[in-house]
Amino acid sequence: MTKLLDTNVLLRHVSGAPVDQALAATTFLQGSAPGDLLLTDVHVAEFVRVLESSIYQADRETVRAALEAILALPAITVANPALLQEAIDMYAHRSLNWTDAYLIASARTVKVTEVVSFDRFDSKIAGLGVRRREPM
Repeated sequence: MTKLLDTNVLLRHVSGAPVDQALAATTFLQGSAPGDLLLTDVHVAEFVRVLESSIYQADRETVRAALEAILALPAITVANPALLQEAIDMYAHRSLNWTDAYLIASARTVKVTEVVSFDRFDSKIAGLGVRRREPM
């Protein structure tokens, strides 16, 4: 039976704190059957936000490594692994914030070539086949 996974379980596993909850989270994640835990894209975004927050102050490389480690766990399943991997790559290598990286990866996944945004990330998405335009 598939179970939905909350962000706090992943954060305890990655951070190791508090120790008792971290141990429970790690034991649970490693003991779950392959594909048994569904991780939503919203929870991935929350995971990134919390790791970047003043609580953990994780840098981009630490966040990228944590995301890839979580997605590599056999028990974890996501709706679209290719989309998430592309978002991770853009976040790590193009210095986009997570939501913009996810937005551009989503556009590319569904073959949309234009994103409407006031955010000025044009130079960061150059060569990806997606352009930004401001609403008018």
